[in-house]
Amino acid sequence: MRRGSDALLSVLAIFSLALAVYSIRLTGRFVADDHFIFYRLQQGGAFGFATYPPTSFFRPLISLHYYLDHMLWGMSPLASHAVNLLWHIVCGLLVWLLAQRLLVHWGWLHRPARGAALAAALFFVALPANVEAVAWFAARAGMVAFSSRRRSIFSTAATVIWRRRSV
Repeated sequence: MRRGSDALLSVLAIFSLALAVYSIRLTGRFVADDHFIFYRLQQGGAFGFATYPPTSFFRPLISLHYYLDHMLWGMSPLASHAVNLLWHIVCGLLVWLLAQRLLVHWGWLHRPARGAALAAALFFVALPANVEAVAWFAARAGMVAFSSRRRSIFSTAATVIWRRRSV
């Protein structure tokens, strides 16, 4: 197979596995403190959650995520869980890309590195510890933070690899 078709198949595998594992959760209800988040958004607007007491932390970006979700879908668990599933898939794709890049950088051949990276991403996507990422509306904060950190690691890794090649 060619590299492009391998990549497409890998993306489809990650997407398909995530959908197969978590599709049953899409129709579930809100859990834990999800109702509290919606209550705070209704009371305080875009920054009603995680920007005023009684919360002890300041998270304006995630509060804005929650608010946009609330404005677009209302209190629809299906839509909110679907957005969380998409975030989880994005995180799985980032694991796949980062693992692939690191393995090649560490001296693996491209083909085995692609296979191992795909295995790592599929394991990440299906790992039972990640169920709350899709099931719990409030868990989106973790996925947004994860994807932001991975992008910064990508830029750092790319810079280091580029500098080593140019020396």
